[in-house]
Amino acid sequence: MINMTNGMFEVVFDKRSGGILAIRNVKDEFEMNWCQGDNVWGTLKDMDLVSCEDSKDGFVSVYSDEKLEVTVRRYFNSRGNFCESYTFKNIIEEDVFVKRGDIGIYATFNDDCLTLEECLQQRCHTHIWCGDNVSYVNALKKGDSPINLGLIVVSGGLSGYSIERNFKHHSNDRGDFILHPTPFSLRNGESYTLAWELFWHTGVEDFYRHCREYLNFVFFEVPQYSVFYGERIIIKAHISREAKEVRIHCDEEYIPYVLEDNIIKIEYLTKRLGEHEFVFYIDDIRTFVKVNCLLPMQSLLGLRANFIVEKQQFHKEGSYLDGAYLIYDNEDKCLYFDALTTDHNASRERLGMGIFLAKYLQLYPDEKIMSSLNKYEIFVKREFFDEKTGAVYDTIRKRNSKIRLYNAPWMATFWMEMFQLKKNDYYLDLMYRTLLYYYQTGGKNFYPNGLPMEESVRLLAENNKKEETLNLLSMYRNHVNVIIKNGLDYPKHEVNFEQTIVTPAVLYLTQMYKLTGEEQYQREAKKHIKILERFNGEQPDYHMHEIPIRHWDDYWFGKRKLLGDTFPHYWSCLSAAAFKHYSDITGDKKYLEKAVKTIRGSLCLFNKDGSASCAYVYPYRINNHRGEFYDEWANDQDFALYFALRLGIFT
Repeated sequence: MINMTNGMFEVVFDKRSGGILAIRNVKDEFEMNWCQGDNVWGTLKDMDLVSCEDSKDGFVSVYSDEKLEVTVRRYFNSRGNFCESYTFKNIIEEDVFVKRGDIGIYATFNDDCLTLEECLQQRCHTHIWCGDNVSYVNALKKGDSPINLGLIVVSGGLSGYSIERNFKHHSNDRGDFILHPTPFSLRNGESYTLAWELFWHTGVEDFYRHCREYLNFVFFEVPQYSVFYGERIIIKAHISREAKEVRIHCDEEYIPYVLEDNIIKIEYLTKRLGEHEFVFYIDDIRTFVKVNCLLPMQSLLGLRANFIVEKQQFHKEGSYLDGAYLIYDNEDKCLYFDALTTDHNASRERLGMGIFLAKYLQLYPDEKIMSSLNKYEIFVKREFFDEKTGAVYDTIRKRNSKIRLYNAPWMATFWMEMFQLKKNDYYLDLMYRTLLYYYQTGGKNFYPNGLPMEESVRLLAENNKKEETLNLLSMYRNHVNVIIKNGLDYPKHEVNFEQTIVTPAVLYLTQMYKLTGEEQYQREAKKHIKILERFNGEQPDYHMHEIPIRHWDDYWFGKRKLLGDTFPHYWSCLSAAAFKHYSDITGDKKYLEKAVKTIRGSLCLFNKDGSASCAYVYPYRINNHRGEFYDEWANDQDFALYFALRLGIFT
């Protein structure tokens, strides 16, 4: 191992692999290593190391396979940034064509949560954008910090990224990232160079400020990356130099634009639904923006509600599952249930379908959907809810399996929405009983998803249930006091540290502030909102823009069972809810804008025929399995529609 340092970076070079073992900021008191994984940073997948040398100017490594020789140079430039260049040379007589995914460079950003104690200050969220000639990585420490790492491509381009996962870590390690160069071809002796610079920055705004200093960078400003049919797509491309030639295409159509003060502006009225890729050619720069066009909200909701009723409800008299809403396989056009795999059963997250329908019917009464929901209610009470005790079971037949604390708040939400639908105190009592059960079984120390704190207290008070109101408010206060006591020492849940461990802290602190007006709750919420927003990236793609990082859900809830990045996943809606509540109590409209973008971005999981997907798997490959697809299963994604309605963003 050989160290290379300047006043900003410490880089540890590994002669055995020709790659980098450590990248550190010399001023970081926590001495975080930004590149750590099962593979070595800067090595080339499936290529052999030929040689490596070090000198006072830097390191040089050479790799090869049967067609290409790759020379990797590493050095500090005059800015003090750490630079890497990869020059690919054709070493055979015939032309060499490199297609997307053929070449992979390990960029092992340290993005895991294996040890919660080190997570906030010694691990990062890795926000990757592979936009051909405009490509970058914004790596943010998971905890609030002015020390963050940026990577910007300065020559060549990236066409995508893949991930290699170590299954022994399951959901707690995002894996090793592999960056793929843009396709190219070479004659004998010709070369192609991909190069990037790494630099330190203080946060998101500072990251993009640094990027805009590079002449090949284009900064995109898009009000909404997901638009409803009939809305205009507006894109502003801020360029860093005077442009001589500009061309923009979408659907093989030339897109007119206005260029003024180095800003290219387009306005486009969509002619169809679905993804729109706007490809920008600006002199020698090629890059793109991805915007999605959705059905009008009311149409989307109605189609989805009817699809659940017609395709996802099981009917078989005498079956334990009669009346259940089940997983639907969009590929094989059939229902699916597995009693032995809890994430594929008829309870737990599948309750989201019933919650959504109960909310939907409050706005759009429908006799057929109401009849379906009534049958579902019978199933719920028969199979996994005890009306007398408020107990919520993990599966059908009211089996005494483990208590899963996520389940009761969802059940309480279901009864709350049934009360608001039917205006019968019976359901309000069930809601209260369920919440009592939740706290009696250890809920005070847990950070659940979707606990209806503010609304449940308000409904009890409005319906003259004074004792229940005071009792529930007291339980909520005790719960929030635990969150305050824990501070940033978040408790481990089914994943050691992830977005929906932070969202409850924001949601319940902000809602307690709304219920009590006590300033301490607003102050505490500010600490957590800073942690939460670091999960979100700002890449110019509706899949990723203001969508939090999640990377395990398809494995647990999808048909393909791939452990890898899901952009989006429907639980993004909880970040939207947290941003909305925080905006409500602070008046900061920035967070309302984030909430709208996040919830809109989640809606690509719903199709124009009412079918749906539990997640979009974003990477090009995951452990050599092809990605970039919507999983075939409609499983638990309807919480996204429920929160879109509950937050009142679109109504």
